Amino acid sequence: MTTKKNVEKKKEPVQLGSTRGSKNPFISTPDSLVKDSICTQILKIYKQSKKNKRFNSQREFGEYIGVPEPYIKGVLQKRFAPSHSVMAQISKVFGVTMDWLYGLEQSKVPLQK
Repeated sequence: MTTKKNVEKKKEPVQLGSTRGSKNPFISTPDSLVKDSICTQILKIYKQSKKNKRFNSQREFGEYIGVPEPYIKGVLQKRFAPSHSVMAQISKVFGVTMDWLYGLEQSKVPLQK
């Protein structure tokens, strides 16, 4: 007769905005939805700026708003949301509102200053 041992698996802590540990991978927490919205809006600014030939690279885009390339790359790839100070800088430099960055205003990408 075989007995089952109670083997406890070491669980990693679930971060806010993470779907790890969820049985449904399509459910996102509000934090991840906000992050995705902010990053999507910043990506719109980046793509419009690149289209207008204002920037040629993520490095130039990051330098323009005062952040290093790895930081802006992480934001554009939706790995993490930018800090509030970076969002404020983007808002100021590109003439967008914080509500627009959060995806609360539905409008086209504003023209940069």
